[in-house]
Amino acid sequence: MSTPSTDATAPTPAFGKFALLFGIAFVICYWVCAFMSWPLFTYYPATSAIGWGREAASPTTGPAMYWYGWTAVCLMVSTVAGFLGTLLPDSVVKRIPLVLIWLLPLAAFPLMFYAVIPLLTHR
Repeated sequence: MSTPSTDATAPTPAFGKFALLFGIAFVICYWVCAFMSWPLFTYYPATSAIGWGREAASPTTGPAMYWYGWTAVCLMVSTVAGFLGTLLPDSVVKRIPLVLIWLLPLAAFPLMFYAVIPLLTHR
């Protein structure tokens, strides 16, 4: 029975590469989709209706929710980025700083808060 290697030069498992690239790509993609307003679809919770792309709210459909559409786009883009990341050589993956996994979401919070300030101050 073999034991896992603790050597710093041990190969990175495919799932480790996938998770690293998926996590980084998801945060970047979400931020871009939110600020560029690129949802895959728009959901109207009042009527349970769905429209493709970005659609504005109307008196008949009620308020529009874009979050689900942004999340769907990010899941697709991040999954592709993660699978492509499994093809990268270990030497390239080891150069990606792991700190990005927690630093990017922390950096995105102030930007996302800034984006919702008009909603919080609207009277």
